[in-house]
Amino acid sequence: MDITAGKVIWQRNLGSKVHSPGTPEEMQRMEEVAMKSELVQKELKRLKLVEGTEVVCEPWPYGKDGINDDERLYQVVLSLEISDLGLLFPCLHRSK
Repeated sequence: MDITAGKVIWQRNLGSKVHSPGTPEEMQRMEEVAMKSELVQKELKRLKLVEGTEVVCEPWPYGKDGINDDERLYQVVLSLEISDLGLLFPCLHRSK
């Protein structure tokens, strides 16, 4: 792309095995899926969050899990924001 001229210099289709960054719609969908997850809801209940605590959900697309697959993979980072204190804490879950 030539920004000054406002012209596309060249364009190439990278194929179906290359994953682009996540779209805003995908990020919103991943947040919805994560927050509705039974595991997440169970953990949030276990934490007994105080009033004024907000769960911050950040989806991160990270590509694929194989050599020739089309499936996009995501990880989700959950943090707790306590607005009264202005603090942000990671929400950690350790499997036993």
